[in-house]
Amino acid sequence: MRGINRKLAITIVALSVTGIMISMGVIYSYATVTSGYTVENTVVENTVTENVAMPNYQEKNKESSNNNNNKTTKKNQTVKQTTKIEYSKTWVKEFNNKVAELQQKYPKGYYWNHAENGKNSGVTTTPCDHKNGKCYCNVYDSKSTKACGFKVGRQCAGFASMLSDEVFGKDAPVRIFYNYDEIRVGDQARINNNSHTVFIIEKTDDYVVVAECNADYKTCVINWGRKIPRSGLKGFYITRWQ
Repeated sequence: MRGINRKLAITIVALSVTGIMISMGVIYSYATVTSGYTVENTVVENTVTENVAMPNYQEKNKESSNNNNNKTTKKNQTVKQTTKIEYSKTWVKEFNNKVAELQQKYPKGYYWNHAENGKNSGVTTTPCDHKNGKCYCNVYDSKSTKACGFKVGRQCAGFASMLSDEVFGKDAPVRIFYNYDEIRVGDQARINNNSHTVFIIEKTDDYVVVAECNADYKTCVINWGRKIPRSGLKGFYITRWQ
């Protein structure tokens, strides 16, 4: 009896030890797997987060860059549209022929007055002397002189308006504008603090070439071909273009 009890006790102890060892193995395996899963998840999570964040950032920059490019393109297109003015070859030829004709009719260095013959709108070789009251100025009224606010067109305003009517006709409509880039040949410019009017016979992005009368403000002298830089043409502009 005592022998059987002893064997039973030894068996129970052996089974207990085995059970403990098995339990520890399971716990160790579980801890190892859990630890690996946690680390693995951490790495994956960081990797995913990094991969997601970078494309979004780059996409945002790309979108911003595209928006800026679009703005630049639109701006360039706007500038191009306002500065580029096209004329038909026929109209340019007719305009140049008309300018040449007007230069012959109203020669440079002569005076747009009636000092010698009393005939309004003619030219003479005698200058006016506005300072001393010798004013033989011609008079010319038109839609464009009225647009300048004058009841009577004399001196520079009258001369420029007359040239405008010669090119476009007296019945052509009149419009005032303020953008240099919209100027076309045949337009007029009211400049020098609203004290002088010129007729534009050539125009670039940087300057215009004009015909004018009384640029000295005292003699009604006629001049063709003076170049005025863009910065010197501040004021308002008158067009007969439709």
